[in-house]
Amino acid sequence: MCVHVFGGTSNEESDPAITTSEPQAGPSRHSQRVGTSSRMAQAIHEIGLNDDGNMPKKRTGPSRSKNARPPPKRCTGNANYLPDLMEVSDSEDEDFNGETELDDDDWGFDTDISNEELADILPSKTVPNAGQKRKTRDKGKDSAPAKRRRQNAGVRMESSTSVTDSDSTQTAKNQSSRSSRETRRQHPIYLFYEEVPTDADGTTEPGHLKRHFLAHYRMYEVLHRRKEALTQEEIDIARNKKPLSPDAAKDYLNRLETLSHNIQDMFAKQAAAQQARSKFEELLVKWIAACDQPFSTVEDPEFQALLQYTHHGRTLNIPCSKTIWSRIMKMHESVVDQYCSLFSEVESKFAISLDAWTSSNGYAFMAIIAHYVDNKGKLVEVLIDFRELVGEHSGANMAEAVWDTLEKFGITARVIAFMMDNATNNDTLVENFGQMCTENGILFSEKDARLHCLPHTIHLAALKVICPSVEILTLSDDQLDSFLKLSVLLAHTQDRSLIRILQLLQLDNVAMKSAVGKLRKIIRHVRSSPQRRKTWLKEVLMANSANENRSEVALMLILDVKTRWSSTHQMLRRALHYKAAINSYCARDRELRKFELEEHEWKTLKLASDWLKTFRAATTEMSTTKRPMLSKTLATFRGLQDNVRSILAQLPHSTDQSLRRGLFDAHTKLSDYYYKFDQSPYYTWAALLDPRISYDALVADYKKEPDLLADINAAKTNFEIHFLTKYQPAESSDDSNATAATTTPSTAFDDSPVKIDFLSRYEQPSVGPSSLQAELDEYFRSTASHRVKMTTDPLEWWHARRDQFPSLYRFARDILCIPGSAVAVERVFSGGRDTVSLRRASLKAETIQALMVVKAQLRMARIAIVEILGDD
Repeated sequence: MCVHVFGGTSNEESDPAITTSEPQAGPSRHSQRVGTSSRMAQAIHEIGLNDDGNMPKKRTGPSRSKNARPPPKRCTGNANYLPDLMEVSDSEDEDFNGETELDDDDWGFDTDISNEELADILPSKTVPNAGQKRKTRDKGKDSAPAKRRRQNAGVRMESSTSVTDSDSTQTAKNQSSRSSRETRRQHPIYLFYEEVPTDADGTTEPGHLKRHFLAHYRMYEVLHRRKEALTQEEIDIARNKKPLSPDAAKDYLNRLETLSHNIQDMFAKQAAAQQARSKFEELLVKWIAACDQPFSTVEDPEFQALLQYTHHGRTLNIPCSKTIWSRIMKMHESVVDQYCSLFSEVESKFAISLDAWTSSNGYAFMAIIAHYVDNKGKLVEVLIDFRELVGEHSGANMAEAVWDTLEKFGITARVIAFMMDNATNNDTLVENFGQMCTENGILFSEKDARLHCLPHTIHLAALKVICPSVEILTLSDDQLDSFLKLSVLLAHTQDRSLIRILQLLQLDNVAMKSAVGKLRKIIRHVRSSPQRRKTWLKEVLMANSANENRSEVALMLILDVKTRWSSTHQMLRRALHYKAAINSYCARDRELRKFELEEHEWKTLKLASDWLKTFRAATTEMSTTKRPMLSKTLATFRGLQDNVRSILAQLPHSTDQSLRRGLFDAHTKLSDYYYKFDQSPYYTWAALLDPRISYDALVADYKKEPDLLADINAAKTNFEIHFLTKYQPAESSDDSNATAATTTPSTAFDDSPVKIDFLSRYEQPSVGPSSLQAELDEYFRSTASHRVKMTTDPLEWWHARRDQFPSLYRFARDILCIPGSAVAVERVFSGGRDTVSLRRASLKAETIQALMVVKAQLRMARIAIVEILGDD
């Protein structure tokens, strides 16, 4: 069966889908132009055609007055003269019949006028002349369509080309046309058509497949949707070479359509399965990284059976452990690229907190955390690297590792401070980093950038309270026993170090003879074996039943650790709570009878616990990382010092001298580190930029101490100098508003319109030095007259007033991003113990690095989701 299309020819070059209205008689346009190319150029020259290739128009408008400006001079030597391009209009302009246009002569355009004169005479507003008539565009023969006029515009250039070029150009067009028609002939619709002059019944109405042959049209739809090659049987049926009965045709079409749908469904299911598999592997890898699971978990038969059960018996391809490792390494690379892109958009500066740590499987690592304020005013901390530290832990070696990491993320020149503990190699680290900055032309102040962790300092002072001789705490129990046994033999030694140890081990200063030392001995004994732990819990239950507190849960005693902040206070609190149970436990055990605590010793422990309560409160508060805490450093120092003075002043004269010496040493330790902290101006600057404190509150706090008050005033002067010199906005010229609306970016290669801000002319000029000083004066005046609540977040306060204090906000954002402690690094190390567990002891250093960074990123995303959606 074939549909006969009227008007077709048997020539294969003709296109049956295209109906033409041009007559076929006479020579072709191609042959005519080839034969008359030179004559046409001569004819154009003789009859004086205009630049569009059309006959000159007869002027119908009003005659030009004598005083009118002469017509512009035409440039006849350039074929690309600008007025020729101006005459070409878009198709949308031609569809609008009511549009009028003026000839080039009517514009009065004179090329002799300079650009400056022409720009000066342009009016801002013009009143149209109602009496002037404009020529309406003629839609007749003299006004050729835009497309044809563009073609005719090249006649001048065509006259300079040879006939051979015209032949080759026309031949290329014919070949291109034939190629496009042959490409279209691959469409399945051409299988159902035969090109004939008239239809089968002699009518001239073109055949329509859908209207006259519905079965074949359905077959065409199926073949059109299918992507596979056609079979010979299908081609014969389409060309009516293989007739089908109605029943056979119906059955065949049903099978064909079912097969097509099955193939499409198969591809759709494959694509969905591929996407689902990728998502499944992604979620599996995230679970393993975030929850510290071994890679081999995916190969456990029980785990695979669980996943198969959740998929209701369907076959599930579970990746192997090597695939999980590969996906985690790629995820680490993706996280690094994500941070690099993110940091390039952050406007604030960065503060770095870091520390070294040794894993349980023997690798030395350095955790590096970046602290900054994002563009929305939120404080952010990100673990950017957990790299292996190769070599000794010297300041120079650590500085090279830090420099390499910061350079990888592109923030080397944007680091403002380092927050670390009080180790001396950290001082050397900052010094070596400063030397690298100087070599690379980066401004960096080692003295200003070196910041100390306040909770670490508080812990050192707290140790002085409970034991005046800190050196004793560094000795183990075996070392203490050994030195006691050898004290007589070493009495006459000349070794100064041993003499110092013997002095510390005098009977009145030995930790075992103090109340705290005895308590430690008891707790170590209780926690030393599972049997003793159970005995202790039974003792607690018996003590609770005697005191009618049967519902209370029995808890284990806490042993303090010298490197764990506030652990001594926790040990004393738990021991005081189980005072009766400890006394009964020691009375039942012969080994502990010599360490039984008397009543006055329990009072000493209670007194020490009350003293340490303030230290623990300060440590807990300064360990916060979600809010700016650097501004609280000076207030915390002074609060602890005042607390120690108050306790020392209230002690009776009968108090043990070791307790008095402990309080004195604790205050001295705080005073020593207060001086170290004061070497960097950032502590005072952060307090000045905290609206809850500001300048007036500091002056009121230091008014009784002239030396400290002078330091505050000097810090405020340096604060203002730094702000006025470092935070001036970029200067702009007077004509910046005029050029902003006319300048086109050099990188705009596309045709999209350039965004122009026409309201920029009304923008206020950039703030200058006087405006910067006005910002400072306004800020200090507002914080002095309107007290800010202590519960206010300083960053939120500044972000809400960033329009009122634009430059001062940038300064506050850079200073308040510095953390008050290195707690963030300690938390990373706590998570590292879970990552490098006993079941994962064979992990390599690069794998641990990737796991730690990916886990930190996943948990940060989890916290962000909880903050947005809430705990529910």
